[in-house]
Amino acid sequence: MANNCCPEPYIIQRVDPTTHMVQVSSDNGTTWTPQPGGLPTYIVEPPPPITAGTVSTKCDAANNAMDNVQAWIDHVTNDFDTATSILSFAGAVLEAILVAVVTILSLGTLTAVEAAVLPIIGAACAAAFAAGKTAFVDYWTSDNKEKILCAFFCTIGDDGSFTDAQFTEAWNKINTNLPGNPAKNLLLGFLTSVGRQGLNNMAAQGTNSGTDCTLCDCECMDNCTDTWTVRFGTPLANTGCILEGASADDSGRATVAFGWDGTHPCYAGSFELTAGALSDAHWQWYLADGSGPFISFVFPNDQNLSDLVLYNADSTVFSVAVTFYSP
Repeated sequence: MANNCCPEPYIIQRVDPTTHMVQVSSDNGTTWTPQPGGLPTYIVEPPPPITAGTVSTKCDAANNAMDNVQAWIDHVTNDFDTATSILSFAGAVLEAILVAVVTILSLGTLTAVEAAVLPIIGAACAAAFAAGKTAFVDYWTSDNKEKILCAFFCTIGDDGSFTDAQFTEAWNKINTNLPGNPAKNLLLGFLTSVGRQGLNNMAAQGTNSGTDCTLCDCECMDNCTDTWTVRFGTPLANTGCILEGASADDSGRATVAFGWDGTHPCYAGSFELTAGALSDAHWQWYLADGSGPFISFVFPNDQNLSDLVLYNADSTVFSVAVTFYSP
């Protein structure tokens, strides 16, 4: 007799565009739920390291996480020398991920995890493998690694661990602050595949003590001063959150203008007149949605901007420093 039972549902998976965690759907994408049996399922999530006394500060925990990222970078760097194909390279990258989160799997479980993780990192593995070892190694400058450390430090909780929301925030900061590259995409795939559980494991595994994270300006780390410039006038300083410019003549009016790169809008938090004088001065600005110009005597505090201009009514010269921060 024929078996007329309903067929098994077809399962599709994705990386959630908001949380960056892996989800599955059995109804062709109508509803999504966390992926069962993914790598985070097999990661032992330790107690928060500050609570457990294994580290003393958030900075120590962030440095532990960064050390494990560095170990992953080193492992993958070696994989370029041993891999003979994209498939073998992807398998080696998965092994590097398991080492980073101190996870040992049985052969059967490893096969299931490979099936879950390789689609997440596959495209990034292919792009990184095609770009080659030199490109991968050259990407990991001290500045880029500092940005990863600060993304961890500026989002980790007071107990030295990450919640789901803090994991998402750390992922977003890394994505925003690092320049585009297959190496970055591979790192993001690594983080997505291990999830909050893996990042907490990395923060708890290490021997850092008494580390210093004063280099991380958590209010100003989101690249506004990397993506904005003094587009009219003379650039004077670019420090932390602050862009400073000296006025230049614009049809008889002393003017300084700050502009974005076309991609990264920023908020203007405050300003300081650093030289000269203002004479019946006006602010003019455009918002990130393209609306404007808006003109006022009043500084456009805490508005999401794409362009900002300060001009005097006459040729009285001045310099101004503006503090920018990311939305």
